Amino acid sequence: MRGYMKQMFIRAVTLMTAALIVLAAAVPSAGIAADSAADETVLAYKDIPVDDFEVSELSPDTDTCLDYVRWWYSEWEDCRYIFLPSTADRSSLMVNYIADEEISLSGVTLVSGEMTSLLGEADEFDITVGDTDCGKLRIMQSQLGCIYISTDHMGLDRLDRNRALTETGMIVALNAEGGTEYSGRFEKLSAHGNSSWDYSKKKSPIT
Repeated sequence: MRGYMKQMFIRAVTLMTAALIVLAAAVPSAGIAADSAADETVLAYKDIPVDDFEVSELSPDTDTCLDYVRWWYSEWEDCRYIFLPSTADRSSLMVNYIADEEISLSGVTLVSGEMTSLLGEADEFDITVGDTDCGKLRIMQSQLGCIYISTDHMGLDRLDRNRALTETGMIVALNAEGGTEYSGRFEKLSAHGNSSWDYSKKKSPIT
């Protein structure tokens, strides 16, 4: 009887050990599967039938042609942003775009090349191009000063790809009240960083 009980105990321990091994093997697999699913998030609005979207007249009291921005696409949120400086009057902005059809924001048609007050009516809009749903547009406005930069060659994307390159161009720096702190040329805009080079935000000293 004692020998039988010993055999049953050993068998039970063996079965429990086997079950724990199977469970331990299954848990990492589930985690990997979840991570893979997260990595395969579909960016439904990354590619839309709009080649360019520009908002200008951002500092109407300043004599400059550099006061414009283009919308920016966020892969984290799968939507587009327009970032405005404190000097922008959202009830009176110029919009220019290149698209396959007319762009509408929350059902209101935007006419390219004309002033509009639409961007002052909400902080978020539904974008449509013709009948095509193109996601969200979000408007954000700073209360700080701003810097407008126009490069002579291929822009900041060129520097982001190669930190050995430099740029020249024009710069206008405004304070939060719209006063001009600096307006003129810069002779060197360069990328900067060693360990931080692969970060999404890159330092770019101007001289």
